Amino acid sequence: MMGEINLKTFWLISIFLLVMACAAAAGRTIYVDDDGPADFSTIQEAIDDSSDADTIIVQPGLYKEYISFYGKNITLTSTNPGDSNVVAATIVESVRFLGTEDPNCTFTGFKINDGISGGQNHTHATISHCLLSGNITYGGTVIWGCDGTISNCVVVDNKPSGHVLGDAIVGCHGLIKNCTIAHNDAGIAVLEGGTTTIENCIIYHNGYGAQVLVISRFGSGATVNILYSDVQGGLEGIFLWDEDSIVNWGPGNIDTDPCFVRVGDLFGTFEGDYHLLPDSPCINAGDPNYIAEPNETDLDGKPRVIGGRVDMGAYEYRFTISAEARIIPRTINPASQGRWITCYIWLPEDYNVADIDPNSVLLEDEIQVQSLLVDEQEQIAIVRFNRSEVQSILNIGRVELTITGQLTDGTVFVGTDVIRVLNKAGRKSAK
Repeated sequence: MMGEINLKTFWLISIFLLVMACAAAAGRTIYVDDDGPADFSTIQEAIDDSSDADTIIVQPGLYKEYISFYGKNITLTSTNPGDSNVVAATIVESVRFLGTEDPNCTFTGFKINDGISGGQNHTHATISHCLLSGNITYGGTVIWGCDGTISNCVVVDNKPSGHVLGDAIVGCHGLIKNCTIAHNDAGIAVLEGGTTTIENCIIYHNGYGAQVLVISRFGSGATVNILYSDVQGGLEGIFLWDEDSIVNWGPGNIDTDPCFVRVGDLFGTFEGDYHLLPDSPCINAGDPNYIAEPNETDLDGKPRVIGGRVDMGAYEYRFTISAEARIIPRTINPASQGRWITCYIWLPEDYNVADIDPNSVLLEDEIQVQSLLVDEQEQIAIVRFNRSEVQSILNIGRVELTITGQLTDGTVFVGTDVIRVLNKAGRKSAK
């Protein structure tokens, strides 16, 4: 009997320890908010309190901090790294890694006002969905010594603080993919002994220096692999320091103006917009075999692959299609009773209404859908909006309303319809 009890006790203790170990492996979630209730009001306090496998979620705000990871393999993230507005509003001064972090250390979804340092040992942390724009730093360098994966980042419009001119990204001997590096004084520098792979990137309009600089001053060799990227000047845009430097010019590279919406001006009086125009050669020009990670998005939160093939750069081009929309009732009297305004939506022939993301449908870019029903056989989507919400934005007379939404592949649809709005007495506008 005693043996049975001891055996049961042994198993209970073992199960308890296993559960505790699993909980420890999953890590804690720590919240940071500089002006609201949270676990901490500063990011560094949260890092200091964290352990490996913990996740720190930071609310939007200006955090005037020079934060350090101290070698901890944690996840430090904004509330939504896939929302460029959240990224631009979640700001830190600078980031420093110790250099011992591995790829399980993740930094994602921030705007950095100074730069990111990988430490003397070159961190292998994963950096993604970050914005380094309009910074004035020594040499114009904003990312240094980061040997992990750098992805879906925008590195643009950065300038030196003095007469020393440097590259925006220096000594990052890992994988740089799906990034836009543009309108800096120089682009990327690969240092002696290092190997950098650049994939699905745009490296363009980087002024006074080379787009890519490969340095091997001490005979230890430096290598850059470039594939499916738009590099200004092509091979001539790459400067080899000496004969020990190696460039592997892979498939799919181009040297064509990427057709940004707007490049920033030389003096920083206005910001650039580095989204792609409809005629950009970078659309559907990335690696045709690229497989996006689960739930991977670009810096705007769009699916990383739209149109069947990944785009070059940090932003996927958002294809827009015209939809047919029909709003019922055709005439609205604000005094009448009713719960819903209904809209029928037909997509072009090659698209399926079942692919509409219900959470993306908006009326006049502000009123969210209350329900969405799909008739796949007839290819009609039936959406309902709250009548009182719709009536609150209507003027008397003929009103054109716009319905927008997004498909699961990131394609945007836009439809319009015109209805008539009566005044509360039931009379039409005198127009």
